[in-house]
Amino acid sequence: MSGAALLAALAVAVGVAAQSVTGFGFSLVCAPFLIAAYRAPTGVQLNLLLSLVVNLVVLGREHRHADPRAAGLLLAPALVAIVPAAYAVHRLSPGPLTVAAGVVCFAATAAMAAGARLPRLSGRLGAAVVGLLSGAMNTVAGISGPPVVLFALNARWPPERVRPTMQLFFLGLNALTLASLGPPPRLPPGLVIGFAAGWLAARRFGHRASLPAVQKGTLLLAAAGGAVALARGLTT
Repeated sequence: MSGAALLAALAVAVGVAAQSVTGFGFSLVCAPFLIAAYRAPTGVQLNLLLSLVVNLVVLGREHRHADPRAAGLLLAPALVAIVPAAYAVHRLSPGPLTVAAGVVCFAATAAMAAGARLPRLSGRLGAAVVGLLSGAMNTVAGISGPPVVLFALNARWPPERVRPTMQLFFLGLNALTLASLGPPPRLPPGLVIGFAAGWLAARRFGHRASLPAVQKGTLLLAAAGGAVALARGLTT
């Protein structure tokens, strides 16, 4: 296993643990390292496949509090963005596409870290904008969470509704994006091992973790991964 592949497997383990503790962070942490290790679009495809497993597991526990209508309002415009974005992805070479994915990862992380707020980003118009942005970002970089998190905050969703509703939206979005891009050519065993290790560690030690510390660590790792993916694309 190469050094980049080992980092990707470790990122998957950390991403699973972060998602279990904070409710977000899997793609934010994993996507940049997967893109750096396997380049785009393969790294994006791997991230989408693993994200689907996370979405299903979380929904299995919390589906009773999900709001299908809200998830549908976000998903409908996202579908509009997936098709042209997938068309572009299939026609770009790995170097420029990896650079684009790294930039998206880094920008999304910066927005989350800065605590960006857009008061007008609510209602049907806000859902349309967020859906389009999430669909495009998911197709290019495998990251769709930051705009949806901001939308949920601005729409003042009740806390118990946020995570399952977002997981329902992500489940549909990840499945449709993966269908547009196609499945990854292979699933490296190291990523499966990292996924299982992260999940077991979260179940065993997650209740002891400091939530603010995990959130800060997640964003720092995501920023580092975005920089690595950007550098990898520039040198391809």
